[in-house]
Amino acid sequence: MTSDWNRWSSLEHDRELATHLLGDRGSRVLAEWLDTQRDVVDDTGFGATFSDHIAWPGAATIDFTHRLLTTRRGRLLGGIRFYNRNLSRPFVEVIAHTFDDLTHLVDCVAHEWSLFRPRHLRLRTEPASGDRFPSALPDVSILGARHGEIAAPAAGVRLEEFDDIDDACRIIADAREVLEAAQPDLAESMHHSGLQQLVEWHEATFLHAIVVDKSIVGALAVAPGSVDWITGDVVTDEAVHSSARGHGFAAAARRLWAHRFAGDRDRLLIGAIDHRNTASSRTARNAGREVLSDRIFVPLDV
Repeated sequence: MTSDWNRWSSLEHDRELATHLLGDRGSRVLAEWLDTQRDVVDDTGFGATFSDHIAWPGAATIDFTHRLLTTRRGRLLGGIRFYNRNLSRPFVEVIAHTFDDLTHLVDCVAHEWSLFRPRHLRLRTEPASGDRFPSALPDVSILGARHGEIAAPAAGVRLEEFDDIDDACRIIADAREVLEAAQPDLAESMHHSGLQQLVEWHEATFLHAIVVDKSIVGALAVAPGSVDWITGDVVTDEAVHSSARGHGFAAAARRLWAHRFAGDRDRLLIGAIDHRNTASSRTARNAGREVLSDRIFVPLDV
């Protein structure tokens, strides 16, 4: 286990959150996750997952690995990333740091990763930390709650398996079309589940139809997974047909899922939601999930 994991000042909120969610084992879970991040420092096997697909001028495989830096201003653990795999939008993921001054952190990142000409660094922060980072742009929020703490499901909504996977495809395609018309920038940046993924979820019983009065009105996919060190049941996809929106069916479906495991106090329902996706954020909150932490982009020209 990393001997100095608790010395990373930027992880203070994560430490408090880990204790809140996981009790005595929270510190161990957080330390083990940090170990996995440090294990890929200068790991060319990890770097190859980028370099095998990216021909960046002047970059070697090791340039894509995590870096652990020590300067007189502070320490930093981070690595290069590309927003939605878009090579024109490189940024540096700051996993942990000890810098007291944001300007010094920005200078360090801009200098160390200058080869990639990143425009932003991304930070992990506690919710509603905008006052501390006035120049930052919101990215995603991590929302979650224990299953047993989510409100009881409403009557009249059921979760059932799809008899025909085409019904799921139709609902998700409809939701995508509506989103593309209303928020094309958000639609472009979001992951859209294809047929193969839906079939895999269906076969693993992770995909369910949202049913009201014998009619399928939506689809909900929840699969075991993690968001950084937080593991649980991850909401991987969700859609309600445009003809059935505005009735709270999505929130009701999430409550139904959580109600199945209400007796397991340690089991969590979690997910990352883009800050522009106000509809999904509202649904998650209505289902009883709260914002656990945020990810923000800090410009490197501040």
